[in-house]
Amino acid sequence: MMKLYDVDGYDVPLRLDEAHAERIGASEHVASVEQPVRNANKAAWSDFAISQGGDPSLVENMTRTELIDQYGS
Repeated sequence: MMKLYDVDGYDVPLRLDEAHAERIGASEHVASVEQPVRNANKAAWSDFAISQGGDPSLVENMTRTELIDQYGS
């Protein structure tokens, strides 16, 4: 499963599988992402869904409306 990891030398977290992250000494990225406004773009909702534990490969294939329905409150 792909997760976000902090990697030395990169300014943004990278999506890596656990084995690769372990090999390069990355640490799991911890972020508090606030829920986007309902009219935010799909990328904002995707980031939020992943921060809430959504599987990146599933989130990628969801529409913005599906993301809002599943992860919006």
